[in-house]
Amino acid sequence: LRIEFTWNGRTENVEGEYNTDYFKKVMDVAKDNEMSVTALLAYNNSLYSSNTKGAIDTQEERTAFVNYAKAIVSAYPEIKKVEIWNEPNHPDFWENGASVIGETDIANYTLLVKEVSAALKAISPDINVYAGAIDVSKEAIEYVEGMLENGVYEYMDTLSYHPYYHPNNVD
Repeated sequence: LRIEFTWNGRTENVEGEYNTDYFKKVMDVAKDNEMSVTALLAYNNSLYSSNTKGAIDTQEERTAFVNYAKAIVSAYPEIKKVEIWNEPNHPDFWENGASVIGETDIANYTLLVKEVSAALKAISPDINVYAGAIDVSKEAIEYVEGMLENGVYEYMDTLSYHPYYHPNNVD
């Protein structure tokens, strides 16, 4: 079961104060039905950026995101899989003010994965960190190559991708 653990407006509404109660019911249902949960940790927070789907591109935003991720995994130790962001190679989800994702965006996403992974593995060493959730229709190979060039490999356990099929774009 993939659950989006929303940071903005749900988990952190006051800097440094985390409320994870919103997710309790769905986590209880998953547990009662013996379902494993993949926690999608995604998007920015209006406490740190005016654009809640904006790219995480400052150390302050990365540190805040790491703290949010730690709050989720600490509240729900049964979470053994986390996906860091959704489609960071798509401008609709890693908004940077441009219509394409550039090298700086790849480097910033990779830094985010590295910092979140290190923090979560310190709490839960057996947690499976998914990087990507790559939209394969948006220059996916170049993006993954960029992630690898920036050293993401040793910080991720799984590369996630969304294999969309666009029948009107057969090139």
